[in-house]
Amino acid sequence: MSILVMYLRVFSVNKRFRYATWATMFFVCGYLLSNFWTQLFGCSPRSKYWIPDTPGHCINYTKAGQAYGSMNIASDLLIFILPLPIVWRLQMPLKERLGVLLIFMSGF
Repeated sequence: MSILVMYLRVFSVNKRFRYATWATMFFVCGYLLSNFWTQLFGCSPRSKYWIPDTPGHCINYTKAGQAYGSMNIASDLLIFILPLPIVWRLQMPLKERLGVLLIFMSGF
């Protein structure tokens, strides 16, 4: 999220980029909240999560983990790709543009 907020501050001129950044932020918040609620209410009764011998049932946490892992990979890829078109259109020499791209790709 902090990288996305930084993108909003650095690239606030481009309206389409702002919308894409906000959409990515909502996607990230949405799957993080759904992961939280799945972990919190995935077992009935809730104590079964910590004490597996308790009678009741739980969701398949392996499949849930795979789903959230794939959403995490997708959001990381979005965050990685988001600034590339704007940086590539900068009016500067190719070496400097590649340096700026490397800085954004590293997360700084």
